[in-house]
Amino acid sequence: MIPYSKPCIDEATKMSIKQYVDSDGWLTEYKITEAFEQAVCDYTGAEHAVAMCNGTMGLYAALKVCGIDSEDIVAAPAYTFVGTYNSIALTKAKMLEIFVEDDTLCMEYGALSQIIEYVDAVILVSLNGRYPHHAEDLFELCEDRGVFVIEDACQSFGSTYQGRHIGTFGDIGVYSFAPQKIITTGQGCVCVTNNQYIAKRLRQMKNFGRIHPDSDCYEILGFNFKFTDLQAAAGLGQLTSMQERIEKSRKLYKKYYDALGGLPLQEGQAPIAFEYFNSLKSPNKIQFREFYPNEANVKGVWLPFYPYMTEEESDKVISWIQSRS
Repeated sequence: MIPYSKPCIDEATKMSIKQYVDSDGWLTEYKITEAFEQAVCDYTGAEHAVAMCNGTMGLYAALKVCGIDSEDIVAAPAYTFVGTYNSIALTKAKMLEIFVEDDTLCMEYGALSQIIEYVDAVILVSLNGRYPHHAEDLFELCEDRGVFVIEDACQSFGSTYQGRHIGTFGDIGVYSFAPQKIITTGQGCVCVTNNQYIAKRLRQMKNFGRIHPDSDCYEILGFNFKFTDLQAAAGLGQLTSMQERIEKSRKLYKKYYDALGGLPLQEGQAPIAFEYFNSLKSPNKIQFREFYPNEANVKGVWLPFYPYMTEEESDKVISWIQSRS
């Protein structure tokens, strides 16, 4: 079976995990998590990074830190993973779904600009490592209107736009490290920001609202959204091969695109998937996954895709699809 996705756990990652386990660490969040957060800052150029348990909770924490509650309205794209919508639902805010662009599947600037006066925050989803057209105008529009921009960059770690990492343009960016991402810590995410106050509040919110990690004094309503050092060890091991993973992912994407068409690869995009805009049923030895249910009438399947997919595997996928076209 050729799976639609597969985590790529290399020798460096195995060694990093083994070294940590052999150190008799407590496994929970501590120094290795801090090292992983700093490594994410060093890699992306963000000033602050806060690791949490998963992307949905990272987005929820980001919304709450920006003051979003039941009296507010949040704009989100009409096509995204359900975790985006769930994070808004948890705040009890109202949601406005915004049309997406045909050639990026990202939020359409023109549609957002028509309703921006009613919005308190925007969740910009950089689907599969892409930004929408007129991204600069979108950020400028929100800044001028005093609207928070939270980047759902859960599919975009390693992707850049005009030389700068996606996820670092808004008030807060959230990267996910679930198994199908370019690097994985099993579950988990990192929220990045250049705002020291926001970073402080995120750290408090993920740790029961404590004023300091080792304190039993509480300043705000908080939760247990903590990461673990075991996950951090896995992440640190994979960060050493980021460039290779990106290059292999881009090469595979181009191979699919040249053979099957689809959405063009953006400059700086580090894809984690390949979208095929036709419905297919998985044959016995190849696994496809249908697109997220959506109101934007976007239909199709994701083809098998992971950085270390072999030439033989991708050839089989392409041949099977072409034989049925």
